[in-house]
Amino acid sequence: MRNKKANIQEFTSPHPLYQCLSTARCLMLRDKDVERWNKINELESLEDQRRGSMQWKADYESVCKFILKYFKTEIFNEDEIMRVIGILQINGHEVPTSDPAHVALFYKASFLEHSCTPNVAKSFNKDGHIVLWAPKEIKKGTHLSICYSDAVWGTADRQRHLMQTKVFKCQCPRCIDVSEYGTNYSALKCEKEGCKGLMLPASLNDWHKEWTCAECKAQVDKTYVNNILERAGSDINAMEKTRENCLKYLQHYGKWLPSHHYYMCEVKLYLVQQLGRQAHELMILSDEDLSMKLEYGRQLVELYETLAPCEVRMLGTLCFEVHSAVAENTRRISLHTSLSPKELLEESLMYVDKAANYLQFESDIFVEGHILKQARINRDALNMVMRM
Repeated sequence: MRNKKANIQEFTSPHPLYQCLSTARCLMLRDKDVERWNKINELESLEDQRRGSMQWKADYESVCKFILKYFKTEIFNEDEIMRVIGILQINGHEVPTSDPAHVALFYKASFLEHSCTPNVAKSFNKDGHIVLWAPKEIKKGTHLSICYSDAVWGTADRQRHLMQTKVFKCQCPRCIDVSEYGTNYSALKCEKEGCKGLMLPASLNDWHKEWTCAECKAQVDKTYVNNILERAGSDINAMEKTRENCLKYLQHYGKWLPSHHYYMCEVKLYLVQQLGRQAHELMILSDEDLSMKLEYGRQLVELYETLAPCEVRMLGTLCFEVHSAVAENTRRISLHTSLSPKELLEESLMYVDKAANYLQFESDIFVEGHILKQARINRDALNMVMRM
């Protein structure tokens, strides 16, 4: 699916001033462009649910009051202004074609459902038009969905963000399954000495209650969980993302967090991206660091293809990193042994093919678009080698 031209494309920004201007532009369409105004009014504002919330109060103070005072108009009343603000908040899509990124309304895209493991990916061309496409086959009759939040966040953060910005509690299959398809992406290690089990709440509705170990059935209260996660999150945000600091983080928090926990994965992703970032750096990377890049890269691709299959920019870039690391490992093995590198070449080709597929709609105004060009070149070269 590809929506080449958006029916509606009104831009806003998280900054209150830009929100005011964008809201005003939408309101002015009522008298200037009735057709577009009617389409905007078809979109959900969730005004009844938003009214009285902290976000609604902030929008009222910083946007609604400003418009009434600055434009000195009586054409629109507070209810109309707040409804348009709600439409922008609920239906907006962040567009990364400007700096800072803006938010746009796309009429057709506004009717896509939400899922924390969606089946539709979003890309944007250089003109800011949205591209909706399916990275994997979608069976006939399946509802189309995108993620209204960030699919690589843990369950608690996704739920909190969706409630704050979209005013609903997510009940998608991933959220209902507290293990997140068996990945234990949000789990903690059991605190009981000698136990290898993992702790999670009993259900989504019990997320803020006691967490129970799946092995020994020991329980901890939410204060214990919050203390660990708050420290782990704060340390990631505060630390300089060097190789040494990332390794220290993994070692330290490995006492409480399993290897596939979202904070551990975030740090591993930094390492995969930093180790041998440039081709010449990759060639002089130590064998130990190259092995680590390969190990973490393979783990993350497998994990994110399960949890976030439509995070195509991240997956495409990650697959290209693994492809490059496998290619370098193949070069080293070929230099020092007489072993056939065929299997490694096939693996390298598999990852670069994935990278090209994930990034196929990325514009060359983005880094991902340049990675796409290189991935296609490398894929063609590898196919030629494999045919020899």
